[in-house]
This record gives sequence, C-alpha cells and structure tokens, in this order.
Amino acid sequence: MKKLTVLPIALSAMLLFGCTKECICENDSTFVEKTLTARPGPSDGQDTRVEKVDGLSTGDHSVEATAPELTIAWWTHNGGIARNRSYIKFPSLSTIASTSQIVSAKLSLYGGASYASAPQGNSMYPGTPHSNPDNSFYVRRVTSAWEEGTMTYNTQPSTTLENQVAVGASNLRYNYNVEIDVTQLVKDMHTAGNYQGFAMLLQDENIYKNMIFYSSEHSDASKRPQLVVVYKEKQ
Repeated sequence: MKKLTVLPIALSAMLLFGCTKECICENDSTFVEKTLTARPGPSDGQDTRVEKVDGLSTGDHSVEATAPELTIAWWTHNGGIARNRSYIKFPSLSTIASTSQIVSAKLSLYGGASYASAPQGNSMYPGTPHSNPDNSFYVRRVTSAWEEGTMTYNTQPSTTLENQVAVGASNLRYNYNVEIDVTQLVKDMHTAGNYQGFAMLLQDENIYKNMIFYSSEHSDASKRPQLVVVYKEKQ
C-alpha cells in the first residue's frame, strides 16, 4: 500500500494557485491593489533638460527654470551642435511601501502646438524635410542623485542600460503624445529603494533629430508629464 503524503495547507494553496513565496496571490486578502498617480506642477516638479552647445561660453547648462519643455535632440545653434537630453523624477514613488508589489507603471508625455525651445517641432513626421529625422529615444533608469537647478550636461547623473525602454519615432510634428510602459524600470527603482527617475536621450545622437514634450513647468496641467503606478500593498 502506497503511503499517502499530506501537503501543508500553505504549500497546497501555492501549488493550486501557482504562487511562490515571492509572489502575491490574486486571492490573498492581505494585499489590496492601489494606484499612485503623480503629476507634479511648477512648485514640486522635478524635471529638466540639459544642453551643451559647441562654441558657446555658456554652452553647458541646465534650462529648467523657465523652460516648460523637455527636449530630446541634437540640432544646430549658431553653427555649433546643440545636444539635449531630458530628466524627470517622481519623488512620491518613495511613499510605496517596500513590502508592496509593483503591478504596472505607465509614463505619459504630452506635446503641443508650438515650442519655445524648438519652433521647428519634432523632426520625424510625414513630409519631413530632414534627411536623418528618426527621433526614436531611450528611457533609462537614473542611479545617482541629481537636482534640476544645478545639473549641467557635463554633470549628468549615472544611468543604467538595464531594462531601458526604446520609444519609437514620432509621426506628428506637433501635438505628439506617448504612453510608455516603464513597469520594469519602476520595479527596479522599488527594489533598489532609489527613486532618481528617468533619463531620456536619442537612440542615435546625431543631427537633425528632435523630440519635444511639455514639462511640469507648463501652465496647462493636462499637458504635464504623468506617471501612473498600480501596486499591491500589504494590509
């Protein structure tokens, strides 16, 4: 006669529902799903573009104070190359408990009908006159501290290529919006307990390429960057 093996209740439940000790079961009443929506404004937003222009004494600077735009570009300025990258972080992410599980994270960026920093608009769109206009860009996780008012192009924080997100080229010159799945990047931030945000830079940093979105400084709140994170929190 074969010996009957009786599994502990907890192990039986994990096998039945496909759970391990690292995951949160769908039917686990000790966890509840919550949503964090972050859309900072001029008083609490942390975003900036940094620019370096060849041949200018002031060519290494941050442009956060008065710029309502986040520019990801390589263009020309007075005959020199103007290199632009943009950074954004959402400090409220740190309010999610370390015992919580990140389910999803979406970063939404919004364009407009005109831009002060780049009146020419996005470089990639039907009928573009530019010979090399592909403005696809990367979103990378920032791993060291930075402040929007003091960072320059030459003092950019460290980033990691791990789980970077590739965002495709624009198909509109103006009013171009994107929703970017940054779930894994936010999971990595949460695991590390380090919420220094995202860096955005062209996949191919060459002229003439331009991608522009509005920043948290913009007067229209509906056009400011937004991060929506769904997570499960232990009760």
